[in-house]
Amino acid sequence: DVNEAKIILNAEMEALEQFVKKTFKDLVRRRPAITTFSLESVWDCFGVEEGFTSELHLTFGIKETCHDLAIVVPNASKNPWKRLKNIFSDPKEEEKLFLILEDLREQVPHLYIEFVQRHFIARKIGIRDGFMEFNIDTLGKKFKNEKTKAKEFPIWYPAIKSAVLNKSKINGQIMFKARFFYNDTKYIDKPGFIKTAEKTIKAFKPLYKFIR
Repeated sequence: DVNEAKIILNAEMEALEQFVKKTFKDLVRRRPAITTFSLESVWDCFGVEEGFTSELHLTFGIKETCHDLAIVVPNASKNPWKRLKNIFSDPKEEEKLFLILEDLREQVPHLYIEFVQRHFIARKIGIRDGFMEFNIDTLGKKFKNEKTKAKEFPIWYPAIKSAVLNKSKINGQIMFKARFFYNDTKYIDKPGFIKTAEKTIKAFKPLYKFIR
């Protein structure tokens, strides 16, 4: 239920606000209202004072089957996109990114990467032109744990790398998402999940600093 999801998400955001501001000193601003993507998804975020589209931000999304916490590189964030392109162009920097993602993967039940291309009608209605999302476990053994059921399909990595390096003259966004499925996450429907969310937010900090 969309209205119930908004109430739950707002309560979570309020409970985590001070922790987020303490962990990420510059993420001090929320959106004026919780956004509904569709009947299956609502989201909110913590961003910089200038506005969430101008820099990296931390997004919380409630979907039909799962809850996502994500570091988002929005289309208009020029320096993070320049940084990402430099990372994927330099083997040494690329290896550092992999090490950070490996460490992050150990701290969350599922880690997904998403790239989306969009355009907007009247600057308000977002139209999805292209979309790619994959479980990082598909990239190989260095990310997989004993519980994963994802099959290896390493082609996703050159696909996301090419998307980042060739992003030009489009509205493109990338997300690194910790995903919590309702049917396999302890305390997902209890206040105790706030502690899990705090640990996840803290786990995102090295990735945030590396990209920024």
